[in-house]
Amino acid sequence: MFKSYLKVTLRNIVKQKLFSFINIMGLAVGISTCILIYLYVKNEWNYERFHENTDRLYRVYITEDLPQRDPFSYVMSPFHLAEALEQTFPEVEQAVRLDVRTDILRYEENSFSQRMHLVDPGFFEMFTFPLLKGSEQGVLKNPNSVVLTQSTAEKIFGQAESMGQRVSIKVGDSFHDFMVSGIAEDVPSNSSIQFEVLIPFDNVNKYRSPQALDHWFDVFFETYVLLNRPLSTSEMEGKLQSVVENHYPEQSVEMVTLHLQPITDIHLNPNIPSGFEETSDPIYSILLMGIEVLVLDPTTLDRGISDVSTTYSLRLLNFINVRIVPENIQKTAQLIKQTRR
Repeated sequence: MFKSYLKVTLRNIVKQKLFSFINIMGLAVGISTCILIYLYVKNEWNYERFHENTDRLYRVYITEDLPQRDPFSYVMSPFHLAEALEQTFPEVEQAVRLDVRTDILRYEENSFSQRMHLVDPGFFEMFTFPLLKGSEQGVLKNPNSVVLTQSTAEKIFGQAESMGQRVSIKVGDSFHDFMVSGIAEDVPSNSSIQFEVLIPFDNVNKYRSPQALDHWFDVFFETYVLLNRPLSTSEMEGKLQSVVENHYPEQSVEMVTLHLQPITDIHLNPNIPSGFEETSDPIYSILLMGIEVLVLDPTTLDRGISDVSTTYSLRLLNFINVRIVPENIQKTAQLIKQTRR
């Protein structure tokens, strides 16, 4: 039975090449489109979920409510905030700061314009970015150490051994020597921290003045915290106000509020300004899923196939009429002749 069906199907495909081509191509394009949409939406909604401690990772953001102005928020934070959070709250297991710059990296005769992240030593202990070479605990402890992603190391050193190599990086107004202490896997595309080169955060003193770093309203850095257990943001934010009371100018205490944003909320929350990486709006994913539903909707597919089938049937019917009508005329003429005889 199956073989007969298969033969009939193949015979129809051969006989009706255009009709078959349109249907097969339409189906292939529809399925391909749906697969691409699915992969894109899946990637968008899975940002940061690869971290082992995803449910305990948060980014700090700040809201200011100034007189005669609408409240506004920002994700950059002051230099001393991370230390204040670690010292004030036992719930904060670890705090890590990030700064991002684009500077020149030199190796031998080659120079590279490179995007660099300055991070605290506990970066690899807080986030799940696997190291191919080097240890999580010690890879960033030396101020003159540098960690490269695998693709960046290959770009700079080719196939040569990169561990222990010395490079010169411009930090501030001058170049400084750094030694490669670790190689990390390339960062997943669904991460809000897209690094290629990491150097210790202590190097921030080479381009930020002490006055700027000590002022609590000079905000340059993203601050992430790892809590010792999952907490609701409202539960923790009530305690954060004590940091404002203890460190911000007295006249500003009532105008500043600290918040915690779950790390999985960063990419698809347009209500909070973006940091070093661009964010997205979930409406785009929802619209794409709607398109996918329409493409996969059987009634939509049937309507498209029916339109083609109707066109083909009309052409076939016209062809049959053209063939049948002359034959009927000829038979009628013969009958008339016979009756006359």
